[in-house]
Amino acid sequence: ALIVAHPGHELRILGWVEQTRPQVFILTDGSGHTSHGRLPGTARILDQLGASRGGVFGRFRDRDLYAALLDSQYDMFLNLAEELCDSLIASDIDYVVSDAVEGYNPSHDVCALLVHTAVGLVWRRTHRRIAHFDFLLVGPPEECPPDLRSKAIWRQLDNAGLDRKLSAAASIPELAYELQAALSRSGRESFRVECCRPARTL
Repeated sequence: ALIVAHPGHELRILGWVEQTRPQVFILTDGSGHTSHGRLPGTARILDQLGASRGGVFGRFRDRDLYAALLDSQYDMFLNLAEELCDSLIASDIDYVVSDAVEGYNPSHDVCALLVHTAVGLVWRRTHRRIAHFDFLLVGPPEECPPDLRSKAIWRQLDNAGLDRKLSAAASIPELAYELQAALSRSGRESFRVECCRPARTL
């Protein structure tokens, strides 16, 4: 399964998505401070790749999720972790990939915490361990602690795979600025490597 905070995050590891066709959960609609989200573009890409949608798929507006954090609505997040746990059990998921904790955006960090809680709940209920991996959205995609490198899931895209990844990103108008900024900052090759690292115990 893939569980991320915002639509568009799947693009960071699109080669892995293309290969595994995971069940995808997305917390928000990616609307930011606007009324227009970017969920349709992500939904189209995932449908084209044959990935399925989880029960939580753009459920919250970004501003509502931030408000829940500021208002300390713990019950909402606990219920969400329970729901994710139920879905992981029902779908017999082997491992989950999520946003990493980077201290850049609270929604990204909360997503990682929710997944950590959900897989812990699965263990408590079923005594079945679900592996949890994460990937960087802000840091270099190949960054991985030395002790985790051999346990990480790596993909090195060929030229055709890299072209498909960049074309998918360019097909979502709401991400045009972010894509160009990333290309200007790090170059095309920065999108070639994908690394899903074993998530640290929090």
